[in-house]
This record gives sequence, C-alpha cells and structure tokens, in this order.
Amino acid sequence: MVRDKISEKKDSSNGNAIDPYSLSITDNIIRVKIFNIPQTESIIMKQYEEILELANRVSGKVNLLYDLRKAGKPTAGARKKLVENSKDKKFGKIAIFGASTLIKTVATFIINASGLDTIRHFPNEEEALQWFTQS
Repeated sequence: MVRDKISEKKDSSNGNAIDPYSLSITDNIIRVKIFNIPQTESIIMKQYEEILELANRVSGKVNLLYDLRKAGKPTAGARKKLVENSKDKKFGKIAIFGASTLIKTVATFIINASGLDTIRHFPNEEEALQWFTQS
C-alpha cells in the first residue's frame, strides 16, 4: 500500500487554503481536491506534473478522484489541458464528484472532448469510489 500526501498550505489568519488544489494518494487512487480559485492553464500543468509524480510511485495505472465541491471555473486554456491530460496512459478511471451545475457543465464538455469512457461525474464520493471497483 502506498500512502502519501502533498498537504495544502493554509493562510494562518483565517485557515483558508491558499493553494489551488491538494493531492493525496492511497493505493492506486489519487485524490485531487480543487479549491475556489479560477483554474488556469499553468495551475493545471503544475497539478498534472504533481499527479504524475505520485502516479509513478505506484505500479500500473492509477485512478483519479476529483473533489470539485469548492472548484472555481477553469479558463479555456485550462480546459484544453484537462482534455489532453486526461488521455495519459498512466490513468485508469477518472471520477468527478461534488460539482456545481456550472462546473458539471464544464466537466461534461471535458468528458465529451476527451472521447474517453473512463471519465464520469457522480453526485457523491461514495458512488465514485464504487465505480473504481467495477470492471
């Protein structure tokens, strides 16, 4: 079992997250928690590099679990990078949960643009995790 965490930084004055995301890995699931900051192309690329760093610690493919409960809207450049990054051969399934109506619409665009059937959004984390266990 591989366990690791790239912890989020906190603003000491109010305890709010100041990083645009946090990552953690347990076994073959990388959890990506997005915070309410507009997601830019540079943020997405940095996030992708850190996800790959974690993924390379595990043999085989990893599943990605995106928590979008606090997500900000991605820019057009970020959406393009998300589509490209989702096609990486190191990734198995990609599950998204907790998105607002606006973010679900953006996620649906990204899912459709990727052409992959291994990306889905779910109403909650439990259903997303169940999907990972299905063949």
